[in-house]
Amino acid sequence: MAMLVYFYMKKIICILFVAAGFVHTNAQEQANVVLELFTSQGCSSCPRADQLLKKIAESDQSDRIITLAYHVDYWDRLGWKDPFSKQEHTEYQYKYGKKFRGNSIYTPQLVINGDQHIVGSDVAALHASLNKINTIPLPLEIKLTNVQKETEKISVDYKVKHGVQTLVSFALVLKENLTSVKRGENRNRVLTNTHIVLDKKVISIGNHYSGTISFDTYPKYDFEDLEIVAYTQNNKLSVTGATKLALF
Repeated sequence: MAMLVYFYMKKIICILFVAAGFVHTNAQEQANVVLELFTSQGCSSCPRADQLLKKIAESDQSDRIITLAYHVDYWDRLGWKDPFSKQEHTEYQYKYGKKFRGNSIYTPQLVINGDQHIVGSDVAALHASLNKINTIPLPLEIKLTNVQKETEKISVDYKVKHGVQTLVSFALVLKENLTSVKRGENRNRVLTNTHIVLDKKVISIGNHYSGTISFDTYPKYDFEDLEIVAYTQNNKLSVTGATKLALF
């Protein structure tokens, strides 16, 4: 009889979690490094950079490194429209272009902790940078909790340790996707893209060191295919704190 009661109570609890939109999460990981790759499926030089990003994400350093792929839109007019491209990603890259005083932006460009940039496929330059900074902790902590799924929204609560920073970026990230490219410089290739930024929200921290952020849902992807990333930047776009949270 006791076992029967336990079974029904467990079933009721599960039903309540589903009704409330509760989402299971893996352990939260604080990171030392944020790698932001500006890429495009329409760029023939980008697949090598995409593969390098994937290797870093799967390496034994992955728990301390956040990898993000921002698909830009300025390649879309040249034969193939990247399904993950967004004008907002291009505008974000231009901010880095202004910071680094470059005459133009390019792909594949890899920005490391908001402080330096390299060609995204340059293995030696990337490993040299990681060897210098991967053991240095970032000063700020970010906590993500209480992930909820509604019909059209995914929400997460956040709390940022008080400190000197101006921006917090929150990204809903697709871990991996295969695309069969029909036109453009990569025509007739199947491309593997990883850690694709699907949706991004940016807030000015002000006095808002805690709150809730909502993302649009993407029904064609399962929750185990997604993760939420958050990172803080100062007014020079240098990364001051970062964390990631896998969903399942």
